Amino acid sequence: MKAGSTKSMAVGLVVGLIIGLAVGYIIVEQEVGRLEAKIERQEAAISRLESQIAERDSLINIFYSRMKETGLISSSGKAIVDTMFTLTDLDGHRDFFADLKKDEVTHVQIHVMGAPINFYINKGTLNLIQKTETLSEEFAWTVPEEGRYVFRTELKGYEYALVALRIAPWRIMLGGGTAGQEKVTIEAVEYDGTTIAVYAVNTDEGPDVVITGAILRDSSGSAIEQIPIAVTAGTLRPGILTRIPCAFTSLTTGETYTVALVSSKGNQFVSPSFKV
Repeated sequence: MKAGSTKSMAVGLVVGLIIGLAVGYIIVEQEVGRLEAKIERQEAAISRLESQIAERDSLINIFYSRMKETGLISSSGKAIVDTMFTLTDLDGHRDFFADLKKDEVTHVQIHVMGAPINFYINKGTLNLIQKTETLSEEFAWTVPEEGRYVFRTELKGYEYALVALRIAPWRIMLGGGTAGQEKVTIEAVEYDGTTIAVYAVNTDEGPDVVITGAILRDSSGSAIEQIPIAVTAGTLRPGILTRIPCAFTSLTTGETYTVALVSSKGNQFVSPSFKV
């Protein structure tokens, strides 16, 4: 009886040991799995951080490259807003204020990396909204009335957005970007009741600037009509004032417009605002 009992105890101990080892192995496996998952999460976080740093560096390079190339300046040589900042879900939005004159054509450059943002120009009931979901966006906007305006960048539902914002009165527009630099000044715009004539001059000493199209925009900066320009009519030789006829069909008497000349390299040169 003793021998049987001892044998049973031994078997029980062996079975318990095996079960204990099995349970211990499962626990160790689970712990190893948790550690591996934690390491994977940390590696993923590091990868995201490295990607964000690379994106930030890329945007900074693009932004400052654009600043050097475009020569976007006002008549006084100063931009209204010229800044780069990181917008997070903690601060939500940034506001920038400026006093603008009626019918002044304002050029906006906005570069965004990391998340889409909302961009507003506000004054009273005026709301011009651009939802930026791409790397960069540019547009012209004609000031409807004199007064103080607020330019707001707003982030909702995202961790961060790296924003480069440049706003200036569009007295002079110099072409830029990867398309190559071109320098064109629009001296005047005339309307004879049928055709708009844009007087432009190539202010560079380099090659001819070839205008291939024209865009008619209303006072809010929205494109109304786009037409082609023949090479024979749109070739701007250095230092020569050239008359470019633009046969727009969407003009309304009493309304205010601007015309953007588009070159073969993709650059745009915007006229002062005018009333028909």
